[in-house]
Amino acid sequence: MVDVASILYSGLASATPLLLASLGEAVLERSGRVNLGVEGMMALGAASGVLGGIYSGSPYIGLVVGGLAGMMLAMLYVAGAILLGADQIVVGLVIFFAGTALSDVVGSLTHGSPGPSITGAPMDPVAFSALLAVVLAWILLGRTWVGVEIRAMGESEEYARSRGLRVDMIRSILALAAGFAAGIAGAYISIALHNGRWYSGITAGWGWIALGIVILGYWSPPGVAIASAMTGTLLASRTLLAALGLNEAIADMTPYLAVLLALGVVSRLAERVGAKPPSLVWRRE
Repeated sequence: MVDVASILYSGLASATPLLLASLGEAVLERSGRVNLGVEGMMALGAASGVLGGIYSGSPYIGLVVGGLAGMMLAMLYVAGAILLGADQIVVGLVIFFAGTALSDVVGSLTHGSPGPSITGAPMDPVAFSALLAVVLAWILLGRTWVGVEIRAMGESEEYARSRGLRVDMIRSILALAAGFAAGIAGAYISIALHNGRWYSGITAGWGWIALGIVILGYWSPPGVAIASAMTGTLLASRTLLAALGLNEAIADMTPYLAVLLALGVVSRLAERVGAKPPSLVWRRE
């Protein structure tokens, strides 16, 4: 018999990396930029986190190493999409492929050995920090002058520049912070959810799901938190679906299909009520 309470508990743990990655991306997108390389940053963070944990003996140092790996890839985004004005979709895809390839290189250095792990519980220090980050992001965007600048450039970059706002600097800082968060998210997957072990493809498309969560949460920190919790529970429910007799392959697909369906519904509802997302600028004029 499947323990539903255990699935809910596991779902909240699964929501932690989704929340970290999607929250950083949501704040970046509020400034009018999108980075499709979240999956690549998470993948490299997952491998680097385990390797860092092995050499340091601390899972928390491993998490920081994973975050720094994600930030390193985010530097490519800053250089290409923000400073040079290249197409951000192309830059994001380059980061995705580069991060995926580099993760296999870094992961091979672990020689299959596990690093130190932490218990992927809903209220472990990382999960608590993720919830705290939601509150801080909400305050940043809605209660500070920096948040006003971020939202202004997300609505109209031309207007923001005409007002003398430091568009490129703020976007660069947000992109690096989002990369750090994505790297920690990837490291959390390997260190907490897989007991300190890394294997190729460990992020399993969760970076792409995080991009979907940003839209489901409608670029709002509380909304992103709710969407992350729901998606994490869906991912954890795959064992329940398989136990109920659903084909294992279909059970594995169900959370991803549910996110796609939810995106369609949310987009349709947004059109009905006239809600508009931030204006995502493809390249700097």
